[in-house]
Amino acid sequence: MRKLFLLGFVLMGIAIGCDRDEDAPQLSPEEQLIKDVAEIDAYLEARSITPIKLDTGIRIVFHKEAGTGEFFDADKCFNVFYTGKLLKDDKKFDGGFSTTFESVKGLIAGWQISMPLMQVGDSASFGIYS
Repeated sequence: MRKLFLLGFVLMGIAIGCDRDEDAPQLSPEEQLIKDVAEIDAYLEARSITPIKLDTGIRIVFHKEAGTGEFFDADKCFNVFYTGKLLKDDKKFDGGFSTTFESVKGLIAGWQISMPLMQVGDSASFGIYS
């Protein structure tokens, strides 16, 4: 089994839209995406973090030099160590452990888009919108 370790993997922004003010106007998906990406970018900028910016709105920060293993194959089983945190308060909502997935199919779109950019041994944080 191939192992892909993503130490410090952060799913920032996954729940940005979950604390909705009932009186606030409902945003269209396009408006919500613009709002979420702006919040992720502001979070990173305030911490002087320069991410790789994907056209999808996802932000990736590699924490060390690239892994030396093969590139990720979306159709293969993989093992990842990750922690999911909320953007607004860095509160952990998932992870902190190693888990195995049969493939990225069925996982959130942010993982399906981001994981194929990784090599075995990479360590990265992903900013993924809600």
